[in-house]
Amino acid sequence: MTVTIQHDAPPIKVWEDGSIRIGSTRIPIERVIQEYQDGTSPAAIVEAYPTVKLADVFGVLAYYFRHMAEIDAYIAERERQADELQQQIEAKYGSQEGARERLLKKLAEKRQREAQ
Repeated sequence: MTVTIQHDAPPIKVWEDGSIRIGSTRIPIERVIQEYQDGTSPAAIVEAYPTVKLADVFGVLAYYFRHMAEIDAYIAERERQADELQQQIEAKYGSQEGARERLLKKLAEKRQREAQ
């Protein structure tokens, strides 16, 4: 039996916003790469993200290992952009630290006023 070797394109797609996602899913490649680097197995990644196929996880990882410097630079830029956005949000709306406690305090005060 002869096996025909097919060259499959990597299961990634660049979206209009410049993000790189897995196939037609909304899962960014950096999420799969980070999970793998944190020790998560490809099968466990598929369990966590059921819209991703196991072959696609391996395809993303294979692409990453072949283009590591380029993808690492892409991920670093995405993290820089996320940090910048976080700073803009915090400058406009304040830090989210303690937000739950502030909301619970306001709710308790409201309930106390209503009870009077």
